[in-house]
Amino acid sequence: MITPAMLRRGIIPQTHTTTDGVTAAQAHTALAELLTVGFIADPQELQQLSLEELVNLITQAGTTIGANRTWQPMFPGFPEQVATMPDIELFLTQIYHYLTYGRWRPDIEKTFERTKLVHTDWTQNFRRLTLVELTPQLVQDEWAKAVALSPADREFLHDVIAELGINVPELMATTGFTSGDNFAVALCEIPHPHERLDTGLALARTATDVLRTVLAAYCKEPDRAVDLLSSAEFRLDMRSIPRPQRRSILRALARFTDNTNLDMVMRHKKLWRRALRPVHPFELPQAAEVHTHLTIIFGKTAHRTFNSQVEAALLRNDVPAAVRLLATNPGNLLRRVDHLMRLSRSKKPSADALLSALAEAAPKARLTTLISCYNGISNRDAPLKVFRIRGRNVLKETNNPPVESWLKSAVLDTLRAAMRQRLRAAPAPTGPVPVGSTVPVELVRREASTSKLALARGQRLPLGDGSIMRLFVHWYGHDVDLGVCFADALLMEQLGYLDYTNLSSNRLKNSVLHSGDITYAPLPDGACEFVDIKDTIWQELPTVRYAIPQLISFSGDKFDDIDNVAGIMVRSQAMAGEIFEPRTVETAMNVHVKSTSAIPFIVDLVDRELIWLDTSLGSRMGRFNTGRSNGVQFIRAELETLNHMLTNGQLLALWAAAHDAETTPDIGDEPTNHDQVAKLLAF
Repeated sequence: MITPAMLRRGIIPQTHTTTDGVTAAQAHTALAELLTVGFIADPQELQQLSLEELVNLITQAGTTIGANRTWQPMFPGFPEQVATMPDIELFLTQIYHYLTYGRWRPDIEKTFERTKLVHTDWTQNFRRLTLVELTPQLVQDEWAKAVALSPADREFLHDVIAELGINVPELMATTGFTSGDNFAVALCEIPHPHERLDTGLALARTATDVLRTVLAAYCKEPDRAVDLLSSAEFRLDMRSIPRPQRRSILRALARFTDNTNLDMVMRHKKLWRRALRPVHPFELPQAAEVHTHLTIIFGKTAHRTFNSQVEAALLRNDVPAAVRLLATNPGNLLRRVDHLMRLSRSKKPSADALLSALAEAAPKARLTTLISCYNGISNRDAPLKVFRIRGRNVLKETNNPPVESWLKSAVLDTLRAAMRQRLRAAPAPTGPVPVGSTVPVELVRREASTSKLALARGQRLPLGDGSIMRLFVHWYGHDVDLGVCFADALLMEQLGYLDYTNLSSNRLKNSVLHSGDITYAPLPDGACEFVDIKDTIWQELPTVRYAIPQLISFSGDKFDDIDNVAGIMVRSQAMAGEIFEPRTVETAMNVHVKSTSAIPFIVDLVDRELIWLDTSLGSRMGRFNTGRSNGVQFIRAELETLNHMLTNGQLLALWAAAHDAETTPDIGDEPTNHDQVAKLLAF
């Protein structure tokens, strides 16, 4: 079965179930259909599919960009209807719509003529599809990745497991998991809760894996096993647990009694406390085996963690003592490097002790931890930062105490040397390594949106030469708003904006138009909104550089709970073709952020490039608007961070240096770079 998740990966599954493929003519006809929805494939590979599979392929390809949805905006004659309508009529139309709670929409009194779509209007970014044989090894490779899987990754794996009929417990038993998140994702693919529990407890590597297993098996929201969130917003409601399984949980926890695991229990003790409520541990004889764990969880004794010992040394400003402790825990050392650098200011012996410990311990840490530390130190002096804390994005001004430039450079050099040493364990390159990619190494994918193209944050896409960029969003069941604001090259000032608050007082009407605010989106049609940005924008905003699209959930529902698709098209003529033309879609995505705000990308209007950000303002409340948000400052902080992150090209250069391999300054193929980097991150 072909699914949208497979097509987003660029995969057409090879089923080996057909006896006769389609004809060459049918394959080329199918290719023409695929091109009209932004996909491309080899006709010879398409000939290996049955007619039924070919039809399904075309249908699912259209689904990935929203071609199967109803695209009927408030003003069907958009954009000409909006451009020629008096402001008072726009105002009254929206008021009538609001007074009827979104049920009323204007009748069409005039037919707005649409010409044929310009023959040169095609996407610049086709998604290439390749015939691939699905195997259990493919699933194992994804589970074993060091970076947590995104919703799109999880959907893809779910489809592959269903297609192949994989025995998940057996496959998990032979998988080398490196991410606890991915361990929980795999567990959630097991249908029966008791089997989930048995599998997870048998394969648990840490006390936290035991916790994830309990949550995956008996929490009413199994995703809590992945994100380990517990609050009024992310409730932790547990089901009852039979007595034999309760005993098994305590026996499994008893395997992890070392200080590292006890520290893990301490770190998640509130989560443990809620998860153990249906276990009733003190009623079971196995409670004696986990006495220490239970006293930590239920707060009956003070547990002095490893971190508390480190904190005591830091409180005394005793850097040598702190680094001696941290040298035994490389990951913890890396997470505290910035603090240790601050304490080492003007203290050469302390700085030397830090650099010595870092040189010895850093190569023992995981590559992902090294890169995360490198990014943090590289960007430590940014005046404005976005902090991602437990599913929230928070914009804060920072005023870090300065450190000597030589110390910062020495720490970064030490981290790069540690990366090279780690990469010696990776297989050597088989040819010249392209090191020109400027795409940042992707370390976080938990909330990554599902897009037609596999994009990493900071990656750029060309948008072609069309005179109009058309933003779009479609959704079901909620009140979603599309807006856009404009900023200068330095992202210091909001130059203008357009959203539902100024549709009838739009001072940018000659170059920016909105299709109208819709507040009611019931099934089966849902609702949609568009914004057109013409290349005449400079006549009204001479210093403009960036367009920042914003999606707002006015009703207050988070976007990961809303069925939506959003993206951008590029057109040559405003009234040529339908309002939504699949073949002109440069990219389309399903937004998954846990927020009522989403900024999937920004547009560099000068270089005509889309910059993929997949971020949000972190808001949890609805009823706000684009013009009064801090979107410009937020994007400035995001770009500043991305510009200081280790890039794919830099990591590939370190890999080549680790093996004395030849390099080339070329960018190479970005999907290939991404796949190679993903493999390296496992070391």
